[in-house]
Amino acid sequence: MNFQELNNKIIIKTGLFGLFVGVVTLFGWSQITLPLIYVIMIIFTIFYLKENLKDKILVHCVIIGFTWGLDWSIIQLLFFDTFYSNNIEFLSINKRNLLILNFF
Repeated sequence: MNFQELNNKIIIKTGLFGLFVGVVTLFGWSQITLPLIYVIMIIFTIFYLKENLKDKILVHCVIIGFTWGLDWSIIQLLFFDTFYSNNIEFLSINKRNLLILNFF
């Protein structure tokens, strides 16, 4: 597979959704609406790719999905204290997982 044949501009434009989700989750604004945000992102990206790409759509989708996850994970990691203080459910999930891990 030749990665030079991919459309980098489209990958960067649609990959910016990852930054958006990272900021939204960072401040805890998406605790209820996150699945809706994912659906809107995916639908918009599907239509955008359908209009602007002719081939290698699957490869573009995989790379875009990877960049989304990488982008919002990097933002959450860089500003972990802010993320941790604004997402109370994250604290309870981590405490439960730590208890399970300490059990073993």
